Amino acid sequence: MKRILICLLVVSAFACGKDEEAKPTTAQLFVRSWKQTDLLASTSGSAPVSVFTQVLTSCQQDNIWQFNSNGTYTVTEGATKCGTADVVTTGTWTLSENDTKVTFVDATNGTQAFTIASISSTSIRLSGTVTYQNTPVSGVVVFTAL
Repeated sequence: MKRILICLLVVSAFACGKDEEAKPTTAQLFVRSWKQTDLLASTSGSAPVSVFTQVLTSCQQDNIWQFNSNGTYTVTEGATKCGTADVVTTGTWTLSENDTKVTFVDATNGTQAFTIASISSTSIRLSGTVTYQNTPVSGVVVFTAL
């Protein structure tokens, strides 16, 4: 009997080891504060180049993006202010296509859809194509977690 009890304890010790931690979902990774840290662009298959400082003014480069679990987001001014209001824009975000795409909707920019190129607890890379001066431009928006 003692031998059976010891065997059961040994088996239980190995069988009841620590469970693997659940990997966060894409939505869970989105929900936090982010700062856009780069914007890459390319045309006609050219190598992507950073246009972050050419496209965004210095007061836009430090804006903070807060994605909320209820599907809303707020963009607020960073330390360098463009105007007197702290909130730049508010909108909604939704994931689709098995969490491989994200769509943003707000009054300033309308509807914008992106492919999630990569996402982690420290960075997000979103890719998409826009038409600029009648030319398709492929871009990658890079966010870094705060």
